[in-house]
Amino acid sequence: MPNVLTTDRLQDEYRVFGGRENEGALIVSQEDFPVDFSRQLACRVGNIVPVDDVETAVRSVNAYTQTIGIFPEALKEKLRDRLAFQGAQRLVSLGAAATMQHNMEKQDAIEPVRRMCKWVTEETADGEVLDAIAG
Repeated sequence: MPNVLTTDRLQDEYRVFGGRENEGALIVSQEDFPVDFSRQLACRVGNIVPVDDVETAVRSVNAYTQTIGIFPEALKEKLRDRLAFQGAQRLVSLGAAATMQHNMEKQDAIEPVRRMCKWVTEETADGEVLDAIAG
């Protein structure tokens, strides 16, 4: 039986990478809008949406936007306050989201400080880490 997410009709709207076993998945939209079910995505499933303008991407960020990879680094610095205002939770160097140690803050498992206020983390990978990933 064919996978319902990869039928020819839906290939025009989006493509799915991964998600066949117990790994995460990426859904890549083929147009400049998210998939219809994007609000239902959770855990290790993301939707990549191509856009022509950075402003479109900034306006699309909301409190559901967890991690945003940004390149070049100067663009991250330029956009960080606006992205935080829109609801972004974590800004990282593009390609290095899984290499960072963002859980270094001390916490007591129920994270009372994180519940009382909103904070955004900004993480920058050095060039050697990014080169190793691209390797």
